[in-house]
Amino acid sequence: MSALLKDELQKDLTQQIKDQLRYSEKTQPTHPMLEQKIRNLASDRDMKRLYARGFIAILLVQLIAMNLIFIASGLEWINFKQWQLELYMGGTLAEVFGIVLVITKNLFPQPQDSSES
Repeated sequence: MSALLKDELQKDLTQQIKDQLRYSEKTQPTHPMLEQKIRNLASDRDMKRLYARGFIAILLVQLIAMNLIFIASGLEWINFKQWQLELYMGGTLAEVFGIVLVITKNLFPQPQDSSES
C-alpha cells in the first residue's frame, strides 16, 4: 500500500510541476539587473521613436515651406534675385540632408566591435 501511495504522491508532484511550468511566464527575466536593462532598452526605443517623429515633422514643414517659396517665386508672387533663391534652396536641402545624417547616426548607432579596442 505504501508503494501505491508513493506513486500517487510522485504523480501528484509531477503534475504540480508541469502545471507550474505551463502557467508561469517563461520569458520573464529573473535577475533584477536584466529586468532594468530591458526597461532601459524599451525606454530608449520609445524616446528614439519620439525624437524621430519630431524631426520628421520639422523636416516636412521645412520642405513644404521651401517648395511653397519656390512655387511662389516661379509664379512671380514674390521676387528674389536668382542667386538668392538658389542659395536658399541649396542651403535648405543641405540642412535637411545634414539633419537626416545626424539623426540616422545618433538614433541608430553601429554596435561597437570589442576586437577593435
